[in-house]
Amino acid sequence: MLTASQAAHFFPMLVYSVFGVLFIGWTLSHLILLRLLPEGPWYMLFLCAVVWVGDSVAMYIGKSLGRHKMAPTISPGKTWEGSVGGVVGGVGTAVVSAGFWLPHLVFWQCVVLGLCISLAAQISDLGESMLKRYAGVKDSSRLIPGHGGILDRVDSMLFAAPTLVYALYVLLPVSSS
Repeated sequence: MLTASQAAHFFPMLVYSVFGVLFIGWTLSHLILLRLLPEGPWYMLFLCAVVWVGDSVAMYIGKSLGRHKMAPTISPGKTWEGSVGGVVGGVGTAVVSAGFWLPHLVFWQCVVLGLCISLAAQISDLGESMLKRYAGVKDSSRLIPGHGGILDRVDSMLFAAPTLVYALYVLLPVSSS
């Protein structure tokens, strides 16, 4: 039988453990759903390009032009200017890359997908930063020195992958026979 003080420590640890498994497992499992689509490998490449270019543009714009902090207590380096740059970079990447990899998408679909993926990636990155701040760690591991851990490399994908899967179901409905 657990005492009240033991339960007070046990319950939060249980919640954090279960939340971590569900948060990472459920969100990244959408990569499997994405891969199973008819153009799945191209959608996966599209997702990676939009997220990674958007992240890179956000960083460069934020470092060079950023003046207004977005969430200084959660992620001190993130700025609103960088965020806008990341969205513009993500949308631009979606439009250009879809022309090569996903020619069945029309312009407005590329813009909507780029916008949805870019915003989800930024929310995901902030969410992971918030969890790290709460846990009192700077990086999720030391596997990649100077770049954080594996989670720090894929944190933007956590919300972006499900967002792309569900956006595709809305934008490209499967016709029923």
